[in-house]
Amino acid sequence: MHNKFNTKYLEKIFNLAKKNNYDFISLEKLYDLKGDIKKKFVLRLDVEYQPHSLKNFIKIAKKFKVPMTIYVRVSGPYNFFWYNTFKYLQKASNDGHEIGLHTTPYEWGKLNKQKTNQILDVEVQVIKNFFKLKSISTHRDLNYTYNSLPWFEKNWLKIKKKYKLKYHAYDKKLFKQVQYVNEGFNPHLCWRNKSPEECISKGESIYMLLHPHWWYEDNPFEHEYSN
Repeated sequence: MHNKFNTKYLEKIFNLAKKNNYDFISLEKLYDLKGDIKKKFVLRLDVEYQPHSLKNFIKIAKKFKVPMTIYVRVSGPYNFFWYNTFKYLQKASNDGHEIGLHTTPYEWGKLNKQKTNQILDVEVQVIKNFFKLKSISTHRDLNYTYNSLPWFEKNWLKIKKKYKLKYHAYDKKLFKQVQYVNEGFNPHLCWRNKSPEECISKGESIYMLLHPHWWYEDNPFEHEYSN
């Protein structure tokens, strides 16, 4: 079980993909593709904690020319408007990466006895004030009590039209002909299903979700007290 999720390992994955003639594309481009999907590699980031951990990803993405789709929280455990948080998001956007909304409106509404639509309205407007919003990804904490995804899927057509969105990160269309790869706990941090190396060895297209705060340059705790 691989459990050293550091920047050297991430570079090793990208080098292996390039060596095997993979094409790095954005999540939006994957959504737009038609016909056979061969040797494509998509990188999605869910910024759930410690947004300054984006710094390493921005640097590596530039080095390997990897487009990123970055989902950021508004009603989460960090301040979207904090100086360095916004600085890294703006830097990513200026480098051509997509900034999307990472949200849990159904759970937030239930726990705070508010309407789900109210929190989604506010979050969408915050992102749209600074970035071109094309897509949304729902979020679940490890101790979540209400899953927002079923509500989201049920109301997707209305949400899409209202906010002029193009797609959402769990659209079933995105999972056709690709392997979904992500890290998680089982019981410790590891690849949940297949590793990217396994997919590359078989020539399978990859939709890889990563959480920046779990990836480090020096040690796993370097983000905890960083500015």
